[in-house]
Amino acid sequence: MWPLLALLHSQSIAGRYVSDSDPLEGPARGRELVQVRQEVDRATQTARAEVSFITASTWFDVETSKQPLSWQPFRYFPALPLRQPVASCPNIGRQYPELVSRNQSILSRYASIVCDNSRNSSFLTDPTVPLTAELADLQGGCINMNRWHSRMLAANQTHSVELGRTCGGACDQDGLNLMRVMVDDDVLVITSTELPAGMEYQHMLMDFLPPAWTVVKKLKKGTAKLLTHIPLQREIMEFLGVPKENILELPFPKENRFLLCTHPSKTLHLWRTGRGDGEPLPMKNEIGGFTDFWHRLLDFRVAPELSNALAKSANLDPWQALAARQVTFLHRCVERRRLVNEEQALAVTSKALIEAKQPEELVSMCAGRRTWLEQFKEIRKSALLIGAHGGSLANAVYARHGTGIIEIVNSPEAHNETEPGIWPPYKSTWYGGAGAALPFFRVVLYERNAADELEIRTDDLEAALYQWFAYKADLKAG
Repeated sequence: MWPLLALLHSQSIAGRYVSDSDPLEGPARGRELVQVRQEVDRATQTARAEVSFITASTWFDVETSKQPLSWQPFRYFPALPLRQPVASCPNIGRQYPELVSRNQSILSRYASIVCDNSRNSSFLTDPTVPLTAELADLQGGCINMNRWHSRMLAANQTHSVELGRTCGGACDQDGLNLMRVMVDDDVLVITSTELPAGMEYQHMLMDFLPPAWTVVKKLKKGTAKLLTHIPLQREIMEFLGVPKENILELPFPKENRFLLCTHPSKTLHLWRTGRGDGEPLPMKNEIGGFTDFWHRLLDFRVAPELSNALAKSANLDPWQALAARQVTFLHRCVERRRLVNEEQALAVTSKALIEAKQPEELVSMCAGRRTWLEQFKEIRKSALLIGAHGGSLANAVYARHGTGIIEIVNSPEAHNETEPGIWPPYKSTWYGGAGAALPFFRVVLYERNAADELEIRTDDLEAALYQWFAYKADLKAG
């Protein structure tokens, strides 16, 4: 997913302008990761004989004689006030972001798709619902770990809980015939973790790191081991001060799923997003729906404090966030779904900054050629992030308080060609309400041009930039 890119330095009329947008080959798989996987494969072969105390059938049979787990909220997130840019459409500013366009037909079509609930029930999430981070303890139990969840279940002989499902009865047998890894430790599992092959970095940022941040204090003070699957998860958690001995790294075997079990005397600590009353939040169960995205509504709620903690660990100037003077343009930089006019979009951004006499420095970055810490440092310096939906913009989870986002998303036509399947058009980092926590979030379209290439609507990008300038002016005046 993350290509290795050459770094170019050039000068623009907007001041220092750094670009690293020339794509080369992608990096090879790490030898260390392959070796660890082999070790886990060997371990799972041994572990199969060690789980006789709980069979696949007793683990997976949640319909009969199993009691529900008791969930304890440990952090509360109040409802977000609804910013309503379109009075006739409650979904805009709630489940979907505000689209910027100088073309009224584009705006009307957007409203017709995202505001018609009879046509669009893609997201069950809602930023106006108060949320909690919750933990439940499962003594001597098991949980199925998948790279990409279809059904997630945790259970022991007496208790069970279903933590997510993206299909109906078709996945009822997903927990059978799994390789089993038995651990003799208390283990804390972030149940929202998803790491599809090739997209590990962005999903680590969106689905693992913010939830893991909420339990950092518990991990530092306790003895439970945080479950991780890739070295980058472990590296960042250690960077945040979690002791190495409190991290358990179990890479996915070649089957990309396994059953994690603890010995009867040990505990699985399960993390989830809840609503504070012990009842689960609604999930989509039928085929074609989405898994639980409620956890992503916490991403930008905790992003500023996560950013501050990372900055402290990196020994960055603690006042740097107050003087952010950078607009960062995150290039897509991959051939797949390449946007042919990104350099033109960059020039439009530079021109707008100059003409509006804005003080920010324009920096262009291909995130894929940088380490996670280098990416974090650039995001930390940013007052505004601009980029197409995808892995690079997932770095917004590192954003300091007050950072704005202009995201470039697909038109319905581009969506049908590049994102077929259950996703609706206009796929955005807003993710059903997560972006509502940010003070400024706009989207503009990319679409197919006459040459059948994907192209950013640069006139709309310029309009979105001027909305950001106005937003800044209002802050200064108010």
